[in-house]
Amino acid sequence: MATGTQVVQASFNKYLKRDPAQAGLDYWAPEWESNKQAAIDGGMSTAQAEAVATASLEKNLGLSSERFDLISSDDFDKSSLGIPDDFVFHDENVKVGRRSEDWAADVVSSNVQTYLEDINDQYGIQQGNVVGTEGGDWWGYQMTQNIQSHLALGDDYNTAYDKAMETVVRDIGLNTGAINYEKYGTIGYGSPLEIITGTDDQGDHTFEQKYLELSDLADLNPTGTKTSEQFALDEDGSFVLDEAGNKVSTGNINTPFEWQYVPDDSAPGGYRITPVAFNIGGDQTSKVGHNFIMDNYVDDSGKSTFIYSPLGPDGNINASGFTDGTYNYGAWNQTPAGLADIAAGSYVNKNKDKQISSNFDHTKYDSNLGLGANQNLMINWGGGHLTGFHGSPNSTFPLKTFDPDMMMMGGGGNNIINVEESQKSTTAADREFKQDIRGEISGQGKKGFNTMKYKPTGNISTLGIV
Repeated sequence: MATGTQVVQASFNKYLKRDPAQAGLDYWAPEWESNKQAAIDGGMSTAQAEAVATASLEKNLGLSSERFDLISSDDFDKSSLGIPDDFVFHDENVKVGRRSEDWAADVVSSNVQTYLEDINDQYGIQQGNVVGTEGGDWWGYQMTQNIQSHLALGDDYNTAYDKAMETVVRDIGLNTGAINYEKYGTIGYGSPLEIITGTDDQGDHTFEQKYLELSDLADLNPTGTKTSEQFALDEDGSFVLDEAGNKVSTGNINTPFEWQYVPDDSAPGGYRITPVAFNIGGDQTSKVGHNFIMDNYVDDSGKSTFIYSPLGPDGNINASGFTDGTYNYGAWNQTPAGLADIAAGSYVNKNKDKQISSNFDHTKYDSNLGLGANQNLMINWGGGHLTGFHGSPNSTFPLKTFDPDMMMMGGGGNNIINVEESQKSTTAADREFKQDIRGEISGQGKKGFNTMKYKPTGNISTLGIV
């Protein structure tokens, strides 16, 4: 049976590579004994109680700044934890809570290159599109923070990587894009990356925008969970009303938002997103709901996600190229624009639209479609099929398609869009494209230190930054 003093001495040497000072013994040994006794009182055996008390002690040591400074130092034997030589620690280890305002200054582009394929897989699975520089920086920072936190707690690198990736998988699923993808079946195309192509005559990096190829794990024929309800029509095609003036339902509930991802090298990700017509009865079909989504869906910054510029040759690249040395990822903190912002102490460009709103339920309301505060919109597919959209209490972006000829006022202030083939919206490929110019992004990448494929291993507690 161990004593508190013995366990504290062993744990200090294991985690901090030194003997505890007397003050440390005086603090930690009694706490270990107290935790052990509490576990015994709770019905555990002596061995189980000692294991629980020791785990608590070592967790606290692992969260200490001394432990982080030790494992992140150049003198630490990184091979003891399987840490690749090219893994770069952040200068600071954020323990809990929201990331600091200046998080983007710490993004390590070479680390992001290692994570990029796994992150892009999650964008394909959970959003039906590809990750760009904004997402690469955001999730890359979180990955490094959580990896180094788990390393500090004693995990080997591969275990730390898997646990860190599980938090990214979870948090991507909590974001607007993933929630709306599940509802609508698609949210449009992803964003480009900036890659380093070389240097100019002055020795400064040159860049080129590229899109990642859509993950082969993505569903190429997704159907959203957003439903339509069919109501009875009379001989004139008008809704049948009951004595109270309500529409009479046929009881037919559908999920009309079906899409097909068609191979197309000119589209971001290598696939053109096309609507699959919804059968409204007999041989009649409608795409009016799909067209509404394509016309009005915008990302959290207000940019349309269905408009793209046809890509040239090699416009899409495989994410594996960032781990085999073919490409070098450019992070914001190494660009001229990023360096200027950092020098000025301004991080607005990297923090806007990135925090998950705590007072907006994207599962309850139809976000990113331009609905006004508490506005309800009813899409009439034809054949009596109606799909309702509900605006949040907070106003969003204005509808881009709000043709009076397509609208009629319904009861309670609801808007009903009549299905009119002559009025249906154009697809993204038919619309004029206006490129959204972003600041130049550069970065110095390291390559070749990790090529493992992430596989989820279950739920874990959150460490590092969320």
